[in-house]
Amino acid sequence: MNDFERRQKEKRQRLLDRADKKDNAATGSFQRAHDLVKDIPFGQPILVGHHSEARHRRSLDRSHNAMGKGVALCDEAKRLRGRAAAVGTGGINSDDPSALQQLSAKLAKLEENQNAMKRINRQYRKGGWAAVEGLTEAQREAAQTAMDADWRSKPRPFETYQLSNNNANIQRIRLRIKELQSIAQFEDFSEEFEGYKTSACVADNRVRVEFDQRPNRDVTRFMRRSGFVFSRQAMAWQRKLNAAGLHALKRIGRQLQTMTLN
Repeated sequence: MNDFERRQKEKRQRLLDRADKKDNAATGSFQRAHDLVKDIPFGQPILVGHHSEARHRRSLDRSHNAMGKGVALCDEAKRLRGRAAAVGTGGINSDDPSALQQLSAKLAKLEENQNAMKRINRQYRKGGWAAVEGLTEAQREAAQTAMDADWRSKPRPFETYQLSNNNANIQRIRLRIKELQSIAQFEDFSEEFEGYKTSACVADNRVRVEFDQRPNRDVTRFMRRSGFVFSRQAMAWQRKLNAAGLHALKRIGRQLQTMTLN
């Protein structure tokens, strides 16, 4: 297990632990909702004007609120478990050591699809479906069905927007590959200042600012506006290591010198 996989496993476990705490809290709320009305006979109406009326209403209100809180906690636990299940399924993560290889494979597939769509359009234009090569019967039927439903007078197997969208994805992947290749050229560094330290870690793909003491609210807001978030695991403010992140780190390194940190 590499470092990236370890961090993902730890993140997944943290989310599951939080979900368990929410479930336990929900169980407590449901139990409290039950305990608040357990001494009231089932179906007992509120006796208006009786000395028990106010106590009866308070018990019902508190029980209702406790039940609602329990339901909200259950929903939150379900959401956290969904987030845990989604860890590692959100596409190609730049932190993954194999991200460059995955992106290169994805780019090759997109370029292959682009060339195939252009070829099929060209062959169809020249001789209809009889001239189109490389499609299964099912693929051809699906393309024909889509064309039959098209409002254009002369639809094509692949319309301009499909080629444009695929080409946009190609350009996006190329930019990501270029960025990862440039990051691979970076080197770790750290710089000490009075009250804080700035650093870059290629292995973690992060730039960081570590304070000697807890910063005040003005500094906290400044860090957030600069795109940094606090990591309890690293005990530092950090963001992705890229050209924008390095630029922000250098700017912050200068500006923090003029601020009251604590």
